[in-house]
Amino acid sequence: MPNPGGQIHWVDGNRGRQAINGNHYVTNDRALGATDRFLGGQMEAKKDFNKILSMLERDPSTNKVTEKIQIYTHSRGGAFGAGYTNALLELIKNNDDQFADPSNVIDYVLNLAPHQSGSIDAPEGVNSFSIDRTWDMLSGNDMGGNNISFSTNSEAWNLKNSHKNRTYAIEVGEFIKAYQKNKEIIKK
Repeated sequence: MPNPGGQIHWVDGNRGRQAINGNHYVTNDRALGATDRFLGGQMEAKKDFNKILSMLERDPSTNKVTEKIQIYTHSRGGAFGAGYTNALLELIKNNDDQFADPSNVIDYVLNLAPHQSGSIDAPEGVNSFSIDRTWDMLSGNDMGGNNISFSTNSEAWNLKNSHKNRTYAIEVGEFIKAYQKNKEIIKK
């Protein structure tokens, strides 16, 4: 069962279009590139790490984290999520004494309609997947390093609705079922 600890940690990877300037966020009105969002994700993960640790399920006898993390991104959050995941991997490595299996903490990353997908690489060592729609002019399926990139071509997802995150409920549900059933086959 995904997320046995029952906790969800929401992070907005596009927080009012924030950019990186040195080590601080600054608000600006320009559209950010994938690199800016990637760096922002790294910074946020470093700030969030202790909170995430406190939310994860632990083995009562060893007090080591046993719960796996699943990361879901949407649109501009794809690059942010890649940076976030990379930083989490580094933080997990640096705090490996906290985890029952530090090399297997992040179960997978699922990117929904990743914006600027050709400018994003999936973090190494993590199962990474993406789903986009052929009608969607804002996303693509050319993210580097994914295990699998899915594209849907349903007429139901027209230009007006193809990019909305709420329209991905069916795909996410089906992905989770398929992943749980076949995860040993599709791992990197």
